[in-house]
Amino acid sequence: MGTLRYPGAPDFTYEDQTISNLMQIIRIQQEMGQGFWLVRRGADLNLMGHDAIWINPQTTIYAEFDALDAPLPQKATVDEWLMALTVHGAERIVISPPEAVLRVVRDEWEREE
Repeated sequence: MGTLRYPGAPDFTYEDQTISNLMQIIRIQQEMGQGFWLVRRGADLNLMGHDAIWINPQTTIYAEFDALDAPLPQKATVDEWLMALTVHGAERIVISPPEAVLRVVRDEWEREE
């Protein structure tokens, strides 16, 4: 699992591949001087709903990977996310964790109830 750190926001923890894809999107958006909303859904034990952070093109972001080498961005995923950002009024990328992570989160929440 990789971690994306953004000043003033909780850490975003996802698979290394997702972080690599996000880094590519952020780089492209920064080059164009455009920010966007990064929305995460059910990301961890503290978040069953969703939260969002405005990614400002002038802000420094830190990414950390579990793997020794960061995976290359997946062109199909990056293209899909870039297309989502071009839809008038969208300006957001919504990321959901893998189903296996969601299952663990749901199980943990059910135990707490």
